[in-house]
Amino acid sequence: MRLFLIAATALAVSAPAFAADQLSASDYVKAARCAGVAEALDVDTSNVDALLKSQRRGRTPYVLNKAFEIRREAKADARRTKASDRSRSEAELSGACAAFMSNDSSQMLAGTPQS
Repeated sequence: MRLFLIAATALAVSAPAFAADQLSASDYVKAARCAGVAEALDVDTSNVDALLKSQRRGRTPYVLNKAFEIRREAKADARRTKASDRSRSEAELSGACAAFMSNDSSQMLAGTPQS
């Protein structure tokens, strides 16, 4: 019985630490959108792809499917825009997507980027 209580206490203490390193579902989907826009503009997506891969575990199928759809739609939308309208997509990458695209994923985990 005592061993059970020790194990339960250890799990309770470690659970918040795991949650603190997890993006919210909406931030996960936002990161997927950023990846789609970046792909369309031929920008390196290795950082955001690594972030999405590391944050995939524990996601519901709904969130994973929504992120896939949003990424695909963002990529298609960014590719459809005329060269003169690319500035909007580029502004999104340098603004709302900057934290997702950075090398330092801890920057993203510290707080939500301002959009």
